[in-house]
Amino acid sequence: MLPLTDQGAVATKLINPFPGLRPFHTNEAHLFFGREGQSEEVLANLSRNKFAAILGASGTGKSSLIYCGLLPILYGGFLHNGRSKWKVIITRPGSSPINNLARSVAETFGGKDNEEKIETDALINRALLKRSASGISNVINQYGIDSRENVLLLIDQFEELFRFQYTNPDADAVNQVDHFINMISSIVKQSELPVYVVITMRSDFIGECSPFQELTRLINDSHYLIPRMVREDFQKAITGPIAVGGGKITDQLVQLLLNEMGNNPDELPILQHTLMRTWDYWINNGDPATPIGLNEYEAIGRLERALSNHANEAYDELNFEQKHICELIFKSLTEKGADNRGIRRPTSVSELAGIAETNKEEVIKIVEIFRKKGRTFLTPPPSVALQSDSMIDISHESLMRVWDKLKSWVEEESSAVKMYLRLAESGELFSHGNTGLWGPPDLQLAISWREKQKPNLAWAVRHNPAFERTMVYLKTSEEEYIAEEENKLRLQKRALRRSRIVAVI
Repeated sequence: MLPLTDQGAVATKLINPFPGLRPFHTNEAHLFFGREGQSEEVLANLSRNKFAAILGASGTGKSSLIYCGLLPILYGGFLHNGRSKWKVIITRPGSSPINNLARSVAETFGGKDNEEKIETDALINRALLKRSASGISNVINQYGIDSRENVLLLIDQFEELFRFQYTNPDADAVNQVDHFINMISSIVKQSELPVYVVITMRSDFIGECSPFQELTRLINDSHYLIPRMVREDFQKAITGPIAVGGGKITDQLVQLLLNEMGNNPDELPILQHTLMRTWDYWINNGDPATPIGLNEYEAIGRLERALSNHANEAYDELNFEQKHICELIFKSLTEKGADNRGIRRPTSVSELAGIAETNKEEVIKIVEIFRKKGRTFLTPPPSVALQSDSMIDISHESLMRVWDKLKSWVEEESSAVKMYLRLAESGELFSHGNTGLWGPPDLQLAISWREKQKPNLAWAVRHNPAFERTMVYLKTSEEEYIAEEENKLRLQKRALRRSRIVAVI
């Protein structure tokens, strides 16, 4: 909590205390309520094993617990090993786990201001990381650690590692994942460097860890499964930030929010977003001298529609052509696994431009609309300037399940990918003489898919690199089918003429 004097300062400014869909940042720890006491259990595991896995369902606040619970305590000098300072390397596997780790280390140790130095360091780090299982140790030794420092390697969204393994067209993806996990095991086991590792991962991906014995052992020895928040916790998450922000809320609205939460798996991010919108509406249209009440809550669409309505507002700001590009952007940033789990797919601005067949400036213009202040649909935050290599991501998986337009786009994209993969597999088999060409009804479905999807190379290589062979296979199947139909028509006409001649005779 802030000191009383600081609370008074915040109260006069009435700054919105809710982050929306994104996780809380470290400097927002004073706004983080409802998870009291849980960080201590994570810290106990970390100090005992040098490793901690934070597990939980989507939307339970794993990242926020790290940023607002764990990191502030570490920065306060936790861990009695004679070292009181911390360097924190924060990385996400994304679409290139080792490259992302190399850049994160360069930014942490080399500073974030000198872009040229970061690029150079990242190249060197990448080579060192790929060289051996001791790659992380080698990279950190290259920079050196102060005698008073510890290093924390925080791997957020660890489940992205498995998505990379299964969806990356690179044949070496499986080996990269093996190597990445071996590096984690190696840095935890070594005792020369004071390096600690924390991962956050969705609990529905825990089964993906079982093939990796060392990783499984680490998780078994030191994991924390985030418990589901109870009614009292949610009440704190509602009233606590509002009090710190200098506002008030009616008891009637608090009880209504708690009753409407139900068993929604996206309860926490949706609640945060709804409260962010309600607060904004209260400031802009209500009377700040009165508590936030039902009128403001109803105006933004309640829990049920607040997020979808807000996203549609942003979408409606686009012109006709931009709306088509926007659809392609969001389809590229999301995907549905074989088990129907929705997964984020961070993608660079340049790759999005290639998929949407437009320029990078147009992509950035659309992304800015969905990430500007007060909207937390896309990351990075508005304070980060976008470049062609900037990685764009949706802020939370709940957007895939709640925004009505994105829900239908995700389904459409999943069907399109399945059709392409089926075609690609048949095209490969046909090239080896192990199958024939497609015919009805599959052929008609594939032609309809091609006309609607209008696939291009930039889109296709994300799923299967043999795009040209696949499209040639579809075109050959179409031409063969047309030739067969024309031949049947000729034979029918010939038979008809013959029957007429016989009838005349």
